[in-house]
Amino acid sequence: MSDPSRDKTASAIVEVAVDPPTAFEVFTEEVASWWRASESVQFETGVGGRVLALTPGASEAVEIGRVLVWEPSPRLAFSYHDDTEVEVRFEPPDIGTRVVVEHRGFDRADRPDLADDWRNLLDRFAGRSRERVLLGRLAEFVSAIGDNDVEFFRQNLTDDALCIFPGADGVYTKAQVVDGMRDHPPYAKFLVEGPTVIDAGATAAVLTARAVIQRVDDPVPRSVVMTNTFVLRDDEWKLAVVQWTPA
Repeated sequence: MSDPSRDKTASAIVEVAVDPPTAFEVFTEEVASWWRASESVQFETGVGGRVLALTPGASEAVEIGRVLVWEPSPRLAFSYHDDTEVEVRFEPPDIGTRVVVEHRGFDRADRPDLADDWRNLLDRFAGRSRERVLLGRLAEFVSAIGDNDVEFFRQNLTDDALCIFPGADGVYTKAQVVDGMRDHPPYAKFLVEGPTVIDAGATAAVLTARAVIQRVDDPVPRSVVMTNTFVLRDDEWKLAVVQWTPA
């Protein structure tokens, strides 16, 4: 007969705006970016893979569990500390992914706060997932700039967007940017590196990146830092402010 004192389940749920395969990837491959600061956790791929933890000051990682189910997209399960078991399901609602965690087999008297702990972890996981979405949006804008895609900017700039470029007359509204792109010389070079999320809230975020740009009518490439402010409008991240500063 099972011990009823250990027949407990702590549950936590979060919804994120990435698809299930990406959510699974963030959970298993980028766990260091959202796990608690007191230990760094790593999953070895596949059933039987070790769950490893490295605590500050320790010389090497220790095994804290084993992967029991490894199904990229729908499901992950692993043993964890003191013979407990964690199941994670990546369920596809209409948009994004619903991530459901169930932690079983613990003594509630020993861990009364376990559900709260998982909710806090999933909040951090959701934040990292949001960063993945934002970095993807920045990549889309970079491609649109390189392709001089006027229609993309018409649809994905906010109506009150401002674009700020070097020079005395370098501030443009959305209408001015869209109109100006029609006759803008194409780029011979547009290389972007180091995209970084500076701050990401629930409805606004700031990202930066360095870029080397060169127009076909200009023999000299320029280095700039792009600072981009995105806002969430109608469930889509749109660009509200972009500023290019000479690097």
